Amino acid sequence: MGLSGVFNTRKRPWGQTIQVYPNPTSGFITATSDCNIRSIDVLSFNGQIVYNNTNLDARTARINVSDLPSGVYLMKVTTTKDISSVKITVTH
Repeated sequence: MGLSGVFNTRKRPWGQTIQVYPNPTSGFITATSDCNIRSIDVLSFNGQIVYNNTNLDARTARINVSDLPSGVYLMKVTTTKDISSVKITVTH
């Protein structure tokens, strides 16, 4: 699998970069940013919040998604400068 299958990177026009890896995953997923991450939400594709952590203040966050059913989710990363959404895949 090439590197593009492991990392999801979003570079914003004003220079902020969000990376989410590994993707797909069956356990932990890591989000990194140039700015401090304030919160992470994981939403099912029907809009239900299946994971939420609003107690973050770091450039890296690691979350456990192993309890989620296999499928495609939307990970919303809120930083001090922006909100970014990244599609993630959970596999078992």
